[in-house]
Amino acid sequence: MEVIGKLISGLGCGPTPPCGHPSRGDLLQVRRGGLTELAARLRMSARLPVGGKDEFMEEHIIRYNPKLKGRARELRNNATEGEIILWQRLKNSQMMGYDFDRQKPIDQFIVDFYCKSLALVIEVDGSVHDSKAAQSYDLERQTRLEGLGLQFLRFSDNEVRNHPNRVCQTIAQWIVKHRQPQSS
Repeated sequence: MEVIGKLISGLGCGPTPPCGHPSRGDLLQVRRGGLTELAARLRMSARLPVGGKDEFMEEHIIRYNPKLKGRARELRNNATEGEIILWQRLKNSQMMGYDFDRQKPIDQFIVDFYCKSLALVIEVDGSVHDSKAAQSYDLERQTRLEGLGLQFLRFSDNEVRNHPNRVCQTIAQWIVKHRQPQSS
């Protein structure tokens, strides 16, 4: 416990702690042994720098079912051709500097691509999505995720394979239209 106390005493804490830094009350709680609760509180109320040194905004965190992590890994390892093509253009912040995740668990679902800073989900629908049942499920799933503040772009697998530049142009146009202006 003394080691944790020394580590924590070295953290700067003020009236507006930066992302991931605990408040003075949190430090006292950790010293009393509440490390697990502190970690949970930090995950739920992350603060992101906005503009100036002391300007912060609350980050919107969407929980997910941890049981989906293994399935998401399987989906990443068995991607469709369209998903692979689009990922080659989204990874490493190639799309206008925005960071996208692939096969990302969100709530009780796994989405094909997700950009947290834009709250944008991109789905690449293959022929599996053609049946009435699949379309009904997709609509229910999308409605639930939109209720969490996410927005969707959908493309067919054929569209991504045959016209990847057009798909990327559509994504870029969406970003220009919907991104939040940066504070200066």
